[in-house]
Formats: sequence, C-alpha cells, structure tokens
Amino acid sequence: MPRRRISKHDVDQMRKLNIFDLSGGECHSKDPDSIADNQLQQAINVEYDNVSGALKLVDGFDVVIDMPFVAKHLFYAAIFGKILACDANGTLYVADAATRATTLVGQLNGTVPYWCSYNGKIYIASGGVLQQYDGTALSNVAQVYTYTAWQNNHAYTAGTCIINASDPSVYYECTTGGTSGSTAPAWGATTTDGTAIWARKSFDLTADIVFEQNGRLVIARVGDDYLYFSGIRNASNWQFDTNEMNALRLGVNRADDCDITAIGLLSKDIIVFKSNSSRTKNAIYHISGYYPDWTCQPLNFTFDAANKYCVLPVNNELYFMSTQGLMALHTVVEYGDIQQTPPGAAVNSKLNVDRAAARLWLMPHKNQLWCKCANDYYLWIMHYANPNMAFTRRKLMAYQAEAATTDGTNSYFAIGYKLYKLSPDVTREEGDWAIIGGPNETDDIVSSAQDVVQSFDIVADVIPKRYTSYGQMLVKRVKYVPQQGTSGQGSVSIGHYSMPINASIAGLTIDQATEIIDMATEFIDSGDLDQFDNIDQTNFIVDYIEPHIQFTSGGFGMRGLLIEYAEVD
Repeated sequence: MPRRRISKHDVDQMRKLNIFDLSGGECHSKDPDSIADNQLQQAINVEYDNVSGALKLVDGFDVVIDMPFVAKHLFYAAIFGKILACDANGTLYVADAATRATTLVGQLNGTVPYWCSYNGKIYIASGGVLQQYDGTALSNVAQVYTYTAWQNNHAYTAGTCIINASDPSVYYECTTGGTSGSTAPAWGATTTDGTAIWARKSFDLTADIVFEQNGRLVIARVGDDYLYFSGIRNASNWQFDTNEMNALRLGVNRADDCDITAIGLLSKDIIVFKSNSSRTKNAIYHISGYYPDWTCQPLNFTFDAANKYCVLPVNNELYFMSTQGLMALHTVVEYGDIQQTPPGAAVNSKLNVDRAAARLWLMPHKNQLWCKCANDYYLWIMHYANPNMAFTRRKLMAYQAEAATTDGTNSYFAIGYKLYKLSPDVTREEGDWAIIGGPNETDDIVSSAQDVVQSFDIVADVIPKRYTSYGQMLVKRVKYVPQQGTSGQGSVSIGHYSMPINASIAGLTIDQATEIIDMATEFIDSGDLDQFDNIDQTNFIVDYIEPHIQFTSGGFGMRGLLIEYAEVD
C-alpha cells in the first residue's frame, strides 16, 4: 500500500463503530458490505445463548458411551428413558446414558428406521414389515382380524371375508361363491371349501414412515400414494371394512404421477410430500379433517423434501429441507407462496443439500434446529426462537455427525464409535488423529475409526459485516467486550493486523497500552515520510473494516466490538 499523508483534520474526524448487535446470524444472500448491521459473514462454532441471546461458543463433547458400532440413527424413547441406536445394517441397540452401556436388541426388517411412540411402545418403520419395541423385545406387529369365523354348510357370496378361528392374524376372502363343506378345510393360500373357494389375505405392513394421528397409528410407504390408518387405539387392527372404528386408507392424488417421499404434521393436519422418480416433478398436499370428511388440497408444485428425515414440526410451523434449501409451512390458514418467506433465505445459497445425506434434528431445549445438509463436517444451526431466525454453524474437526437426538434436557451426538452428550462446561472435541486437519486434510493416512484419539480445542470463528467508506480508513482503537463470566484466548484481526485477546479481562482493550495501534497521540501530519519504515502498520490504514474474531482455546462469549477510526483522503 502506498504511504499516505495523515492530516490533523483526519484525526479530528475520528468516529466510533459500535458492533454490539450480532443477533442476525450468517447471511450469504448479499455482498459482505450489504448485509444488515447485525448480520455476520461467518459464525462458525458459535451459537446464541438460549437465555441471554449472547453469541457464545458451542457446547463441547462429553463422552457418554464407547459403542461397539457406528450409530447411523438415534431416537430417544422417553417412555423407557433410553436411547435407541441403529447401525448401517439395521441392528438395533439400546444405549443407556445412566449406565454408559449398550445392549443388543435385535435386527430391524430394514435399515432406515423411522420412529413413533404409541400406546406404550415404540413402533419402527424401516423399509420392511412394521415392528414394535416394548422396552424388552423387538417383534413384528401382529395383525388381528375380527371377521366372522368360518361356518360349515353355509352359503357364502363372493367378496365375503371370514377368519379361521385358530389363526386370526390372516383372513380369507371368498373369490367364488358357494356352500361351505361339512368339515373345516385345510386352509392354504387358495382353499376349496365345498363349492366355495377362498383366498388367504392379510394387510401388507411394509412401512417406511410411521406416526400417530387422532388415536390411530399411520403408516406410509415411500413410492406409494396411500396413507394407512390402524383401528382406533389398536396397532394390530388393520381390518379395512365399513366399520369406521377399524382401519382406514386414504389415497393422496393418485393421478399426479408422483409418489410419497416424506410426511409431516402441522398441528392436527397432515402434510404429504410427493415427487416423481427423477425429482423433476414435486407436489405438497395438505390433508385436513377426519374420516369420512377428509379434504386433500394441493399447496405447492415447486419444492420437494430431500428425504423422509427432512421434515419436522417446530411449534406451529413445519420445517422441511428441500434441495433448494430450508423451507417452512406456517399455519395452514395463512399459507401462501412459501418461496416468499423461507426461513433459510439468508443461507440457502450455501447449503448444497444432498438428498441422501440431509437430516433435520430438533433440539427444543435449546430452541435450535440442526441441519445436516451433506456428508461434510458442518452442521447448520437455526435458532428458531431468535427474532431474526438466525443461523450459525458448527464445524466438526474429525468425524461427520451421523445422528442426533435429545432427551428434552441434553443433546446427544453419534459420531464414529462414540455417543456424546453436549456440555457447556466442555470446550474441546475428540477426533481421529488420522484426520487431525479436518475436512481439508490431504495426507494419505490410513487408520481405523478406533485409533488413538486426540482432543481438539473448539475454535470460534466470527466475521461481522464489512464496513466501507468513500476513502481509506485509519483504525486507531479496537475494544473487545466479552460476555460476563467467559474466558478464553484468541485474536481480533483487521486487515493484516492481528491483536491478541485474553477474554478473562472484562472490557478488554486489545493491546498493552491504551492506544491499540501503538501510536499514542502522535499522528503523522507532516515531515519527511521516508524516515518511517512501517508507516502503514503504524498508522494502520485499511480499505475497509472487516473484523475477524477467533478464539482458539477456552470459552467464547462476545458482547461486541468498539472500533475508533477516521476516514482519510
């Protein structure tokens, strides 16, 4: 940078830049100097305190269990007070945080579990036959039919359904009318009984999605058009007939050339997401009311849901991760064009959602929605109670996050072979030494997931808005104001000048002297500038002010920055 003459007039025009409102979160929809004053270019490994709203370091990892498997899915079963964990092969375990142990439960019928608590059990739809876990054992959901039992020497018409009293888990439909025999036949897939013929039937309980609504267990299959409702308060009743207390089925626009991909609940209503196989055609439907007065209305034909794990209700809204970013449906009465008010508008351009890897995890005790967009080391954190719906990010150093859940008080992560509980008292993260460099590691180091583990300090990395002027800017002082009770070490950088921070000192002025830029009160206003070897560094002239705050160890709790500067010609 060329040397520049600093006049007394410049010094007299000293201004103060107060950066104390950091509540806006990251914004990537505008240029760095065009974002709002409270928004941030970057907010990595920080979050907003749920009570004070202050920007602070994300919680560190406290190891709960060293597991003999890599958990791909977690679900907190509140009725049992334990975490259900599933590996990539569909093997189900119970993880007990109190005893710090895992117990093998059994094998799922699929590998992609979707969970629902209903009538004192956990129901699991994993791509195979629907299963249930009662706190002790895993089993297939048994079907019980209540049709009239078979009678001998009885005239039956085609379409009549009966049961064999010795096995009510299946039923038989009369395909050819006639009179039954005098003795019970040997029941099979097709049974000739006197002059009547019967076909053995049962409902296919294959399910990818399961949830509860209005006292019924509801299942759906990805690639299908139907919702299937069990009998009221009876997960074994899948008898579809004219009795409205029994099972019900509802087709969701079977003519749209799309299939169900995900389902969410918005208050008492059901929101169904459908797409065709190539995802070139999408549809969102709203199902309201009760049988027989159901209504099904289309809401949108633009957005999709990335997968069945990417739809979650939050308070009176339904959030979903689309390939276009994070979207939301508000109360149905107010629903309009969701494209106009997506909650992720400030960051959607940077999310890069991968349909297979994307996940949403709700942490209501922290008022946070965690968004895993791809198989990378980042988690986006949406603070939905924040007036600005602000986003920050968490960057994991060694492993990708596989799964997460909450017991209502604590947040749990499954990463590698460990189950972690997040703790505000911990400022470190554990990870595999072979990828100590994180996601950009290029060294060809091969190691198993259970190699020597090293602990990393969680590094907070914050860049507020860029401040520009018509001319260049002379920075005189920078004052860092920490949140009370926090401590840590880091730096504030402006341009190429970096100033150390020891945040254990409240109201810290970042330098050993009162004049941060080591100038005292003597500004250069005349004379031979050639005598000064480091004029730019001494007077600290920059083209714009863009503070970069990093905390490399200890805690981070930032109230704001105070910067004094003057514009120079």
